[in-house]
Order: sequence, then C-alpha cells, then structure tokens
Amino acid sequence: MSKRLFTSNSTYYLLTFILILPLITLRDYTPLNELRYLSIADDALKNGNFFSFYNHGEIYADKPPLYFWIIMLGKTIFGSHQIWFLSLFSILPAFIIQYVMDKWTKSELSEKYQLSAKLLLFTSAIFLAAALIVRMDMLMCMFITLSLYTFYKIYSGKEKKYDKYMLPIYIFMAIFSKGPVGAIIPIVSIISFLAIKGKIKDIGIYLGYRTLGILLTLCGIWFLLVWLESGSEYLNNLLFHQTVNRAVKSYHHREPIYYYLKVFWYSFAPWSVIFFTLFILGVKNKLIKTDTEKLFMTVISSSFLSLSIVSSKIEIYMLPIFPFLVYLSVMTLKRLDNKKMISSILLILSIILALILPSFLIGKNYFQLSLLEDLQAIIIIAISMLSILSITSIYYLIAKKNITSSINCIALSILTIIFIISFKLPSLNSYIGYKNMCKAGLDIPHEPKQYITYGIKRPENMNVFLKQSISTVDKEDILSGSYSGHILFISTKALRKSKKLEEFIKNKTTTMVGNKLVVNL
Repeated sequence: MSKRLFTSNSTYYLLTFILILPLITLRDYTPLNELRYLSIADDALKNGNFFSFYNHGEIYADKPPLYFWIIMLGKTIFGSHQIWFLSLFSILPAFIIQYVMDKWTKSELSEKYQLSAKLLLFTSAIFLAAALIVRMDMLMCMFITLSLYTFYKIYSGKEKKYDKYMLPIYIFMAIFSKGPVGAIIPIVSIISFLAIKGKIKDIGIYLGYRTLGILLTLCGIWFLLVWLESGSEYLNNLLFHQTVNRAVKSYHHREPIYYYLKVFWYSFAPWSVIFFTLFILGVKNKLIKTDTEKLFMTVISSSFLSLSIVSSKIEIYMLPIFPFLVYLSVMTLKRLDNKKMISSILLILSIILALILPSFLIGKNYFQLSLLEDLQAIIIIAISMLSILSITSIYYLIAKKNITSSINCIALSILTIIFIISFKLPSLNSYIGYKNMCKAGLDIPHEPKQYITYGIKRPENMNVFLKQSISTVDKEDILSGSYSGHILFISTKALRKSKKLEEFIKNKTTTMVGNKLVVNL
C-alpha cells in the first residue's frame, strides 16, 4: 500500500500537502502566539517599523524581524492576514528539511528507508505541530539543517563554489529567524564534531575569520538599524535581556536541567520508544560508523546538552534535533541484524491504535461533552481509518516482516486523521480562536463600539479583528454598571463561577460563540 501511495518524492510531498491542506485553510488563529504575532505585525505596519517591534506599546524583542516581515508582506499583498499564506512558511521549510536530509543520506539509505524517515519525521508530535502552526521555529530549523549540511559538504570535500560563504549566511538566517539558539546549535555541533574526530585544529576552516567576519557584519548591520530605529533601550533589550537573562536565570519558561528528558516521550510521540530504543541499540552495538552518522550523533548529543544547560526551556526548542534523531534512527534500523525488538514495539503500537475505535464505541456513552456529540460522526470516520491502517500495519509486520511498510501505514493514519477532522474546523473555530467571537461583537448594531473582556485568555490581541484596543476589567466593574453600553466578551467558565454575573447579564442581549459569550451591556 505505502509503496503504491508514495511512488516518488514528488508524490510524497504532494500527497502530504493535500492531507494537511484543509487544516491550514479552514482553521482560526490560536490566541496564545499566532494572534500576538499578527498584532505585532499590524503595529509595525502602522508605525513604519521594520527592525524593532512592540506589542501594545511594550518592547517585543523576543523574536527577530524575519517572521514579522513575512506576516507584514502577507498583509500588504492580500490586505488581510491569510492563514494559508503564513502556514506555507512552516510547511515548506519542513519539506525542505526532509529534502536536504534525503540528499545528505542518499548514499546510506535507499528510497524505501528515506520514505519511512520522512514520514517518521513529519508525524512526530512537535515537528508536526511546528509544520502546521504559524511560528518561526521551522524556518530556524531549516536554516540550522542547511548550515550543518553545508559544513559537512566542506568537511568531506564536496563543497560547491559558494558553500564557504553560505555557511555563515545560513547560521545568520537561523539567528534572524528565532534568535541565539540559531547559532548555538550549529556552532556547538561543529566544534564538538571536530573535537571527536581529532581535527579541532581545523576549526578555522569552518569557523574562522571569513565565517565570523560575515556573521559579525550581518549582525552588526542588523543591530545598527535597530539602534537607528528605536535607540539604546530596545538594543539593550535585544542583546542582553533576550540572551543573557534567558540563558542564565530566565524570566520566561524557566525549567530544571532534566526538563527535556521528561518531555522527550510526548514530544516525539508516537515514535518516542522506537527512537529511544534505536539510539541505545546504535550506541550499544557500535552501529554508528560513518562520518554522517557520527555528525548526526554529535548534533543530537551536543544540542540536547546545550539546550538543557540554558535556563529557558520549552518543548519546541528541541525542534532542530528532530531531523538528525529521526534519520540516525532509520540508519540504525537499516544496520540492525536483529529487528525483533523494533517489530515488537511497532506491533504493540499498532494494536493500541487499532483498539481505539472499539474503545471509543464502548465508552462514548459515558462522555457528557456536548462538543463530543457534535464531532461523534467524524471522529468515528477518522478512527475507523486509523484502525484499518493499524490493522494493515500489523499485517505487514506479521505476514510480510516489513517494518518500513508498517511504519508508513501508521504515519499515513496520522495524516489521514488530520485530513478528516480538518473538515470539521469551521464549527470548531469558535473554540480554537477569537475570530468568530469578534465578528459577533462587530455585528452588534450600535455605535460607537467599546469592548471589554473578562475571563478571556490573552484578549489584548483581539485588536487584529476589532481594529481597536480592548480593556480587561474586573467582575466588580461589570456589576457596578459603569460599563453600560459596552460589549463584553466573557468565557462561559468564568460566568459559571459567579452567580451574580449570571444574574446580571440574564436580561442582556447575548450571543453564544463556542465556549464564550458576547454580551451587549
């Protein structure tokens, strides 16, 4: 089945894109980060800023300009923010990463194994999420992958004419996408690999005056333009608050040193156990032999250690490790003489996935969620496909002894579920984002409109839809009647916690939007 579905690289990319296309065209922006990025870009367009960014008047030097430029470009071209356009800058980098990794490993992996590697990578939880959401992480991951591939070409004597100049440019672009981690991972990986190979004296070939000169020149131009646009306070925030303060004693996402060991298991799901097992088997059985495999191992180990030492930690920071761990795992799988352990893990995973359908059918009567009732039909269709493909995976394992086809079936089931569930997104968007809620507020027929919120997370960036600022108020302020004539956005959860609020708005004109209410006070 998998061979017929994915007969070439172009077929793989086309089919994968088709399966995720409904999701990137039908869903709303999430309020925690995506909507904030849009608000920052809108502010920059309004004020004519291109190198310094603000979120409702507060300095926002957390992220470099590149991704905001993309958002600003989309708004300028289309006149409004288009999620399909912004999503391309996550999906296409994900595909480019896979293309580069295939090109890198073509002498060591056949097309059969490369196909499984691509599917394993794309369907790993955090990588898949990063490919589908509007963020700059996949861009950074792409530039890091390109920088390390370029280093390897120079190291192995296969470089092209301009590769020695492209290495620092790729590293800079990684920095310009997300920040210092874009430089830390490639530079630490290169130094560590050269040390392991006993060639640390050759460091000047790769990270010498030319590389450092280009990097410092590009960063210097960027910092100068920041200073000219917004002065010393912004530049200080960019250079110190967002680097040293985050690395040493973070004010944001501060976690213990063992954090990534803890989150590994769900970040690489559903393949975590397979990757971990193959990594251990590769080291234990001395299966990591070629320079490519040793570099991959070095990137994984040095990056994991570097990220763990840094104070600020979240799961998605591990994203640049994913391509190297996945492809190293597949190279190890190919070398394994005895694949029984991996087959057993895949068999258990396939059985668990196949049992989701009967488990849901038995247990659905015990769920009391109204949302689940609305989704019940499409969930049954989706997990039916999951069960069919999981049973097919079991068939390949038991009857055909074909591990790669088994992997491909499970991965295809994940993408198929995304495809099927995506068509229900229009009815789910009221729970996902704020666009429908804001539209309901805009449709209330009275002027001038003034908006307030209570019990809504990150409401300040709703100005993307409302085209004006919004105030967060206390319960007592609402009950006092001082906001009479305003439009209130309130979550049903917050409302249920206060009988007084329920009583207060009982006779008001209200519109239910998902799990939120729009109230004409």
